[in-house]
Amino acid sequence: MLLAIVSVATVLLLTACGGASESKGTKDQPATSGATEANGTTGAPSGAVTEIKQTSGFLGLIGSIPDSVHNRAWVQVNDYRRFREAFDIQLPGSEADEDALMEYLLRPIDMPQFFGSFISGYGQFASQALERRRYLGFDLRDVHRGGEVGFPPQVLEVLQGDFDPGVTAQALAACAECEPHEESERAGIKFYSWGEDLRLEIEKIFAPPAYDNLGRGSHIAVQTNQVFRSLELAGMRSLIDTSLGRQDSLAEVEQFRLLAAGLDELNAYGGLFTDQTQSMDQILADIGTFTQEAQAALKSRLEMEPLLLPYDAFATGAGRDSQGQYMAVVLVHPSERSARRNVELLRRRIEEAQSMWTNEPWSKFFDEMEIRSEGAVLLGKLRGERTRSLWIQFIFQRDPLLLHE
Repeated sequence: MLLAIVSVATVLLLTACGGASESKGTKDQPATSGATEANGTTGAPSGAVTEIKQTSGFLGLIGSIPDSVHNRAWVQVNDYRRFREAFDIQLPGSEADEDALMEYLLRPIDMPQFFGSFISGYGQFASQALERRRYLGFDLRDVHRGGEVGFPPQVLEVLQGDFDPGVTAQALAACAECEPHEESERAGIKFYSWGEDLRLEIEKIFAPPAYDNLGRGSHIAVQTNQVFRSLELAGMRSLIDTSLGRQDSLAEVEQFRLLAAGLDELNAYGGLFTDQTQSMDQILADIGTFTQEAQAALKSRLEMEPLLLPYDAFATGAGRDSQGQYMAVVLVHPSERSARRNVELLRRRIEEAQSMWTNEPWSKFFDEMEIRSEGAVLLGKLRGERTRSLWIQFIFQRDPLLLHE
């Protein structure tokens, strides 16, 4: 059930909040099949590549994600190293065959691999990605962490890990069964393109090396420490410009910097950031198919429960330590006072309110609560085995666990 929700929820239940950010005045030349284009950017000599200085964890990851209204609404991240450490799972080595990789991937469905992006190899279509090393020179074993941002069709993917652009170029050159690609450069960073932006070609579903489950091509850039993928040319431009510091990243947005740092501090292995908070108005709008009478009754019921003070953005995630599984919660507030007050209000809400979808008290989901504030940030570990999927399921289901005034 959760997999079905994950596969369709982003498309059917969420609406885009704006267009992807464009670059700050840089341009790339039109691509031509099989040939690298001349560098068309201003102020950067051909072949001069400057990669962003990265820090570890989710805070480092969002430094390569472009900032925009659209992107702030949905940022999903995974740290695969943390996941393996948390569950004591061994990453298959370079000698591993397809069976060993499939065994590694076939974990319980509420683990984060199944929320990975398409290019990471950990996504919903992971089995189709196992031969990607032969086509692109890397696979899931080279990926340390990854992020997927935005709503279809403006989805951007970012990977961090150990990659070799030269190996990728050789793999593509040797791939007889691969669809023809085009090469372009932007500020000295090469990227490959397949197909027309957003065009669905049924006969090319999962065609190597880069067509997806809908037969859409993509743009892919491989650097030594990161890989970008987008479905639109504007998205690739934005990713490259952000990685070079020519466009603002989410790490430069205070709320998102604090969200990422919070999930890092809580040692979450998977997470979701958003500025779409669970306000009363937003929850009622999300379930707008209810009759007016039903909405009024629901609002009356919700107003009887303890409500959090308003907050600006939140992140949830999953983690595991020596004490067991937990759900990580990070709320960023407009003031330290609001954060301190919400520590007690969140405890009360869990103890006194109930899930709108299961009608179970929220306390049934958690065995123990560890909630504190640091400045304007609330940090929480909500312990319990059911939190492996709850951390993202309650968002897909519009279940107002974090309901505020």
